[in-house]
Amino acid sequence: MRAISTLPCVALSALPSLTTTLQAYFENRLKVLDDLKAKQGLDAYPHKWDAQLSIPEYNAKYGHLANDQRLEEIVQIAGRIMRKASSGTNLYFYDLRGESAKVQILSDRKCVVCAFLPRPLVR
Repeated sequence: MRAISTLPCVALSALPSLTTTLQAYFENRLKVLDDLKAKQGLDAYPHKWDAQLSIPEYNAKYGHLANDQRLEEIVQIAGRIMRKASSGTNLYFYDLRGESAKVQILSDRKCVVCAFLPRPLVR
């Protein structure tokens, strides 16, 4: 049997420095999001994505392509990024899931930002 350690329960009000730090982090995060919207017109948490195809439709339409085959067509799909992995410093892999289906996205360093945002971030 494993022993379960019991830690004392401490209210956040008893830790003023932690509360202040958390509040400062929260306020800074809100400021960053407001700056994105004001300066670049980018909503970091949009309520809707305009998707042309669902992930199952995408898999049905493009599943026949060979691994090294590329098309110039741009397609908008929406889903949740469940995994991100990199291969070296230039290649990124994303597992995008939605409607009980998965698609893996391969992106190089130049396209990481533009692949997932309505428009590229300006730095």
